[in-house]
Formats: sequence, C-alpha cells, structure tokens
Amino acid sequence: MKNHTISQRLTFALILIGVAISSGSITTFWLITTLLNQPSILFWQSGKTWLSLSALAFVGGLAFIGIYLYKNVIQRDVIEPLAALARLTPEIHELKKSEETLRQSEAGFREIYQNTHDHIWLMAVAADGKITYESFNPAGVAVSLIDPQKAIGKTAHEVFPKELADQITRNYDACLAAAEPIVYEETLEFPVGPRNFVTQLIPVKNDEGKVYRLIGIAHDITGRQKIEQALRASEKKFAKAFRANPCATSLQLFEDGRYLEVNERWLEFTGLQKEEVIGLTSAAMEIWIDPAARSKANQLLREQGFIRDFEVALRKKSGAAAVGMISADLIEMDGKKYILAAMLDITKRKLAEAEIQRLNETLELRVEERTTELRSTNRELEAFTYSVSHDLRAPLRHITSFAALLINEAQETLTQQALRQIMIIIDAATRMNTLIEDLLSFSKLGRQEMRNVPVDLNDLLKEAQAELTPIIESRAIDWQIDSLPTAHGDPSLLRQVFVNLLSNALKYSLPRNPAKIAIGSDTNEAGEIVYYVRDNGVGFDMEYADKLFGVFQRLHSPREFEGTGIGLANVRRIINRHGGRIWAESAVEQGATFYFILPNEVTKN
Repeated sequence: MKNHTISQRLTFALILIGVAISSGSITTFWLITTLLNQPSILFWQSGKTWLSLSALAFVGGLAFIGIYLYKNVIQRDVIEPLAALARLTPEIHELKKSEETLRQSEAGFREIYQNTHDHIWLMAVAADGKITYESFNPAGVAVSLIDPQKAIGKTAHEVFPKELADQITRNYDACLAAAEPIVYEETLEFPVGPRNFVTQLIPVKNDEGKVYRLIGIAHDITGRQKIEQALRASEKKFAKAFRANPCATSLQLFEDGRYLEVNERWLEFTGLQKEEVIGLTSAAMEIWIDPAARSKANQLLREQGFIRDFEVALRKKSGAAAVGMISADLIEMDGKKYILAAMLDITKRKLAEAEIQRLNETLELRVEERTTELRSTNRELEAFTYSVSHDLRAPLRHITSFAALLINEAQETLTQQALRQIMIIIDAATRMNTLIEDLLSFSKLGRQEMRNVPVDLNDLLKEAQAELTPIIESRAIDWQIDSLPTAHGDPSLLRQVFVNLLSNALKYSLPRNPAKIAIGSDTNEAGEIVYYVRDNGVGFDMEYADKLFGVFQRLHSPREFEGTGIGLANVRRIINRHGGRIWAESAVEQGATFYFILPNEVTKN
C-alpha cells in the first residue's frame, strides 16, 4: 500500500464507504471505518493526510446514519403513511361529496315529505308482523285529525275507529304478504268527511330480504272524482240534448271535416243512414250543392271561430234540393278542434218566400190596376154625390118656399092642424138641406188638395171659437185652455177639426151649467204629442164607440140633440189624411174626451 499514490488511496477509501452505504449495514460500515482510521494500512505517515481521511470517514458516517434513518425509520413511519394518505385523498373527497349529495337529497325529500299535498306515513314492521306507525306528514295529519305524537308506536286499531282500522289494515297485511308495492283506490271516512284516495304501499326490505318497514303514499282524488262525475253528468246532458235537438245537429273533426256524430233529425233531413255518414266528409258525400259555399263556411270558422244563420243549398240522398240555415261553433276537446253545427230546415220557408215574391210582383200590378179603378170609381161617386146633392137642393128650396107662401096667403083659412103640418114640412126640408150641405162638405174633403206647413194650433183654436161666438155667448162656459205646440198640416182642414170638436163639446154639454171645456196636449210614452178636447157633457157608452166616427152615425136621437152625424166623420177623415189617429173615451153622464195625434211630417194620403 505504501507504493500507491494518494489519489489511488482516496479512491479506494471512497469505494469502501460507498459499499458500506449501499449495504445499509452498520457492522460493515464500522469495519470499513476502522480500516480507514488505520493510517499504517491505507495511508502514509502524514498527520495532515490522516486528518483528512478521518474527516472524510466522519462525513461518510453521518451520511450513512441519515440514509439508514431514511430507509428504516422515516420511509416506513412517515413517507409510506403519507403516500397512503395521498392515495386515499381522492376517495375521501368522493366520500365527502357523496355525503353532501346525500344531505341535499335528504333535505329535498324532507321538504317533499313536509310540504306535499299527498299523505305520506311510515310504519315499522316487527318480526312478528305487527305494524306500528313511525311518522305522518302534515298533509296526512290535516285530513285524519290525529295527534301524531300519540299515534307513534301504535297500531291502526289503537289510533282509528274499528271499522276504519279494519279497512286499512287489510291493505297493510296484503302488502306485507306480497312483499311488493301495491296500488289501490279506497274511500275512507274521516272526521272531515269521506275522502277518496289512490293509495300506494311500498315495502322496504333489509339485507336478509325481510320487510321491516312500510311506506304509505295516498293521493286525494276526492275533488278530481267530483269533477269527473260532474263531467260525466255534463256529457250525458250534452248527449241527450244532442240527440233530442229539433235541429239537424252534427259533430265534425275540424282538420279534415269527417263526421263523428249526427242526430236523428240530421239523418231525416238528408235521408242518409248513420253508417253512410260517420267517418266521411260532406265533400265525399257531395251534400253541399255549391262547393264555394262550403269553402266560405270553413273560412269563417277559421277566422272567427263560429258562423251564424248561414244559408246553404244541400242535396238529399234522393237528389232533391233543400235549404238549411246553419249555425256552428269551433270547439276544442282533448287538444283537438271540432265543429259543432246545428241546421234548421228552411226549405218550406224559402219556397214560401219565393211564392210571396212572385205574388208581390203580380200584386203591384194588381194594386195599380185596382187603384186606377178605385180612383175612377171615387171620381164617379163624388160626381154622383155632388150631382145628387146639387139636384136635391132645388126641389127642397121649392118645397120650403111654396110652404112659406101657402102659410102667408092662406093662413086665415087654414086650421091650426094644417098650419102645424105645413111647419113640419118646412122643418123637414130645412134639415134635409142641412144634411145635403154636410154631405157636400164631406165629399169635398176627399178632393181637397192638402198643404203641409207648420201650423200654430193656438191661432186655429181662436178662429174656431170666433166662428162659434153666437153659441158661446149664450152659454155659461168654463174654459181651460193650455198652450198648444206647433203642428204640421193643412191649416184650413185642422181649423175644421177644432170647429167640429168644439161644436160637439158645446152641444153635448148643453145640460151643464156651467159647461166645462178643456183643450190641451200631453206627450205619450212613444214621445208623440197627444191633443185633446174634454167636456163635462152627457158622455156616451163606450160599447158604441166604434160607431162614433161613422157617417150618419148618432148615439143620441135628434130629439135630444140636433145634428146630422157628419161632423165627427169629417174630423176622422181629416186626421187620417194627415196620417194621424183619433179616438174618444167617455162614460155615460161623465163627459167625453176626444184625443188626436198629428205626425211631425205629413205625407199626402
């Protein structure tokens, strides 16, 4: 060794230290260190060199101790547990995530359990099959009205009346025996009244497959059943009304027009059998004579959802044409649109209208012909009346004149009876002359041309009173005259109306002292102005009122009251020519009131 260089010796020492570190053996390291500390073996006798090798051996020893501690203590007790912990961290994270999901799920189920409208309850199943309640949600408590705290741990018979308990435990036992979920409908009598439920019982099994819990969920269908019952009742009523409808009624699918149902009246109208209609369209059956009318009806249904009084020409099975009036509505059921239509057979009415139209066309011609004939007849009648009246007046004047001469010349030689008889002849001739003059006046009214101008009736009334002054001045009369509104008509004719009505009132109030005569106007419900002349005279029996305005018709004898029976006939003729109305109301010895209405505008009659 003495012949080796220092570098060779250092290299050898480092190799020995490396072997010791690699072996991990403390004994090997001690032997090598001992060798290294023997300068006579490895190194030359130099104090400085020896110290360097000792330092190197010391450092190597420390390295060995560190490595030994790492491999036998730190790696086993620290690093490997930390590595294992690192490997477990994802699993721990997933476990925490699962726990959070579970907590959220439990919170969600708890919210459902507490707030759902369905009734939920839990039941424990003992090893001997005894079923006791564990919990109830608020919805179940609200209906059953039980105290949930008192019901926990008890059986149904300990909580509910026997009849109700027997009913529900039968279903519990059935679910327990089947060990499978069951669903059924039931009606239970609770303090709040009978309730209908769709109930589901769910068995919960343990690892051994034995049922240790039952979950009950009941959905209250009481309201739904009531709605369904009402709907069924409504459907029955609709079906009955559909069948009994006197109109031809049909139900069609809107999308393609297929007939789904028709009533008996529809079949009678068309002459078809039901099997010839159902499933087909009106186009396929060629019922509508005019396809354009069918298109128009469908367009109206699409645009406004209904049609009303739609007249259509239809073809019956026999080929005969008919006319129907259709009203239809677009309705929606189960998400589909349907046409509900009712049709009225107006064939006879249309035929009658056509006949009326034909008659009207011929009637106009016939009316024109009859009017021409009537005008000619009236002219002849008026000419005859005027001629007769004029021709009769001359003989009457002769009779009156010669009778008066006879009295003047032979008065001393005539007996009193003869004089009386001659006076009767003169009076009769005078009355006859008055009658002829009134008849001529009545005839002239039909020929007189009418004017239509605003008329101040107050002025006409004063003129009529002035004309009757000789009669008025000799009587005690209490006049009650209101201001009269302006009318439209012929002034001269309306003046004659007041003259005749005032003369009539003066005549029949003659027995009254004073006579009371009222003239005024009112407005009726139709907004028309009603004029009246009222007296406190002898009146008349309304039974004979229809004769009041007739020519030569009198309700009193000439001995009681003079007159010819022409005056009121003239009044009615004048009022009628103005397009108005006149009537009278009275009672015997209660006076009489004559009413008349004049239109705002007068049309020549």
